[in-house]
Amino acid sequence: MKLGISGRTALVLGGSKGIGRQIVRDFASEGTNVIVVARSQGPIDDAVSEARDLGVRAIGISAVAAAVRYQGESKAEAGTGDDDNQVSAKSAA
Repeated sequence: MKLGISGRTALVLGGSKGIGRQIVRDFASEGTNVIVVARSQGPIDDAVSEARDLGVRAIGISAVAAAVRYQGESKAEAGTGDDDNQVSAKSAA
């Protein structure tokens, strides 16, 4: 399949396993560089290696979910209603 995206760069979230991994393969097969973002470093490294073997540039980023506190805000200002609903994400390279 020729999509005309060779030489561009694609960001693939959840790109280390399953459908996301196949998307990384498809982009790389089209000549598209890829940035693979997922939680587990080992599968990320495998996806990056596979993409590079297909002749494109590829990097991997491990994203780890973590709780965040709304510092300096009341529950009403934060819009959460209670402390159990406070969620965000933290990235680790």
